[in-house]
Amino acid sequence: MALFDKILSIFRKAETPAQPLPTCEEHSAILAFEKDLDFFMHEDDFKSRKEYQYLCDKHHGIYRTIEELKRTNTLNYFCENNKIPLDLIETFIAHYKDLAGESQLMAKHNEEYIVHHLKKEKSYLDSILHAVDPKIRLDEEQRKVVLSDDDYTLVVAGAGAGKTTTVAAKVKYLVEKQGIKPDEILVISFTNKAVGELREKINGQLNIPCPITTFHKTGYAILKRQDNDLSSIKTEGFRYEVINNYLKSSILQYPELVDKLILFFGSYFDAPYEGDDLNAFFNYLKKFRILTFLALPANKHICIFFRTFPTKNRQAHPNPTTPIPNIVPLHSL
Repeated sequence: MALFDKILSIFRKAETPAQPLPTCEEHSAILAFEKDLDFFMHEDDFKSRKEYQYLCDKHHGIYRTIEELKRTNTLNYFCENNKIPLDLIETFIAHYKDLAGESQLMAKHNEEYIVHHLKKEKSYLDSILHAVDPKIRLDEEQRKVVLSDDDYTLVVAGAGAGKTTTVAAKVKYLVEKQGIKPDEILVISFTNKAVGELREKINGQLNIPCPITTFHKTGYAILKRQDNDLSSIKTEGFRYEVINNYLKSSILQYPELVDKLILFFGSYFDAPYEGDDLNAFFNYLKKFRILTFLALPANKHICIFFRTFPTKNRQAHPNPTTPIPNIVPLHSL
């Protein structure tokens, strides 16, 4: 099949019509773009966004020149004077704009690549996870995920749909077919349980030693690399101390800021209170039967507001006398 693909590519290139000789620098630049694009489209690989964006960046200068000629209504004169076919200019503009946006050219190319390689790699994909479980057979959607190689790929799947299996197959494909080194692949999941399953499949059964970890440990590792004094993950107690010290040093000694803080938290009871008069605000809350008390655990001072249901709503709630928290406790900011 590989030999057949090479022969077919030779025929495809032979069928490409000869380009006219350039008549000026701009003409040469346009022909160079079309040549690069033609070569790009005939390569047997999946094209990612960053790859065809490179073509746009490389040929942005000539595109800007053509756009300026269009803006000044001198494009036709320029083409006539330099003997450049106008349809060549129009084709160049269409191709460039396509690559600069959601490229239909690349979407078509990638779709054809996937269809071709689903057949070409069928035997390999059938047994890609044989070492994990000989009974595993990827379905067509999973195979498309494995073959796709875009910059960002979102895969939406429900519970038990085979996400872990797909990730394991993808990692193996990258290593065996794309030549990616295991230490250049980072697998991240949310939970320790998922990480354990991925490690069992990828590190253990497939024997691919790529790093597999959670988002939190990844973030902590990045922070620790930048800060040698970062010795541990901060607990909620640390967060409380930071906020408590900030309030004492920067807020509580300024009455006007205390008023604003109370108004800010109080706005969560209902629609935000319009005004800056604290006495008027408390009278406003009084209409809604607000109960306030101070909870004092061993090492925290928490101000919590509660709101009871008014009489007219009692049928809507099984226990109308039960206070309902309507604001986030201060210590949980």
